[in-house]
Amino acid sequence: MKNQPKISATPKMLNKVILRVEYKVVIMADIKRGSLVRANREKLENSLEAKASDQRFPPYIFDTKGEVVDMKGDYAFIKFGQVPTPNVWLRVDQLEVVGTAAPSEA
Repeated sequence: MKNQPKISATPKMLNKVILRVEYKVVIMADIKRGSLVRANREKLENSLEAKASDQRFPPYIFDTKGEVVDMKGDYAFIKFGQVPTPNVWLRVDQLEVVGTAAPSEA
């Protein structure tokens, strides 16, 4: 116990940390591989990613259902629609769950 660092935090600081962790867990639990999602326009347009690149997003990411193909950390790889459109990585908090994809018949 002698070599452990001292942690000094007020109850308010601890409460904020706990709330942030619980919020992130809820988001990650809702969205998983195979989920059908749609981009949330307000969250995406006000994001750091939007400010760092072209802010003219294609309408299909807001209007059509996309399937979560892969997940890495806070990001999900989304495949949109039935027509050929580019797949895109979006942050999980910028997505809304629309449903679950039907299991594919192999």
